[in-house]
Parts: sequence; C-alpha cells; structure tokens
Amino acid sequence: MIEKLSGPDLVELFLSKTISYGPTDFIEVGCFEGSASKRISKELPSCNVTAYEANPENYDHFKNDLSEYNINHIQKGVSNYNGEATFYRRELPTKKKVGNNSLMQRVDNRYYANEVKIECVTLDEAHYSEDKTFSIWIDAEGHAFQVLQGADKVLSKTKYVFIEVEGIQFWKDQKLDSDIVDYLSGKGFIPVKRDTEMGDRQYNILFENGEMND
Repeated sequence: MIEKLSGPDLVELFLSKTISYGPTDFIEVGCFEGSASKRISKELPSCNVTAYEANPENYDHFKNDLSEYNINHIQKGVSNYNGEATFYRRELPTKKKVGNNSLMQRVDNRYYANEVKIECVTLDEAHYSEDKTFSIWIDAEGHAFQVLQGADKVLSKTKYVFIEVEGIQFWKDQKLDSDIVDYLSGKGFIPVKRDTEMGDRQYNILFENGEMND
C-alpha cells in the first residue's frame, strides 16, 4: 500500500525532489494556471520549463501571467499521437475557469457539450533528446495513460512523475489507477507516495524512476 500524504504535502514533496534533482527539462501537462511550472522556473532558472494547456479559453486566460516567467506555455493537447483531436470543454453557468476538461468524453457528458478541435503532440516527438533529463507533472483528466504511451523514450530519461489517476471511470474508455501503476512499474518507476484528493476515486501519485541515478 502506498503511503498517503495531504495534497499540498505531496505537491511539495514532488517539487522539492525535482528541485534537488535538477533536471534539464520540466514538463507540466494540463497546466491550468501553471503553479508547478512557475515554482520550477523560479527555483531552477537553467531548466527548460514547458507548460501544456489544451483548453484554448484557459490558455488565453492565463497566458499573460505565465509570460512573466521563463516558461514555454503551449496551447496543445498531449497524447499518444500527433495530429488533430476533439477536446471536450465543460460548460458552466458562470465564467469561472475550470481545469477538468479533457480529450476524453465524460461518462456523464451533461456538462461537456462544448467541443473544440485542437492539436495534439507526443512528449517523445516534442521533447526527447539523449542528453536531456526530465521531471513531469501530468493532470490530463482521464487521458494520463495516453500521455505516458506517447512518452516512451522521455520516460527513460525521467526521474520523477507526478500523475493524477482515477480508481473509477469518469471518462469513457479510460485506463484506471491500476493500469497506470502497472505501466510505470514496467518501466522501472516506483510509487513513492500518494494523496487523497477524492479518496480512492481520484488522486495523485508520485513515482520515482528506480533505474536512474541521482
């Protein structure tokens, strides 16, 4: 059983380990306001920080703020292929910005009727190089497994992965927490700790690559 921490404590553990490790590249998938990218860009000024936001509205909302940091802020989805995709946006009665939009269709898509076409990339295509090392944050709302599939080579150079998983199906045809644990374990990653964001329904796990030296 993976030891549980509070959400803020798990985030701090991931960020502090990343800062101590000092990767050449930090990638935040599903960045929203980009809090993790902001912290890394300040603490590791020589690190190449890339923050992906698939939702065009959220990207536009936060782009001016993120432009004040040394962050490559990109309005694209991240998946296991390169090309056009349908992105499902949550419609709210207010103008409040939310992060739980997805490349996956919600099982109950009552709030996800707003569809938009976006461009998708794989992390391997966009970032892999033999001389790079990585730490990655993935908050892809049900699409995390596909993000990992498109990062096969990048994962071999990645020390830490912070990833949101689900224990029940929120999105159609999504892979669940056990699938993601098995996939990363097969690539040498060890689950370090997790939080209890929504109990066992939805939570975050910090993985460390046991095959990479510090």
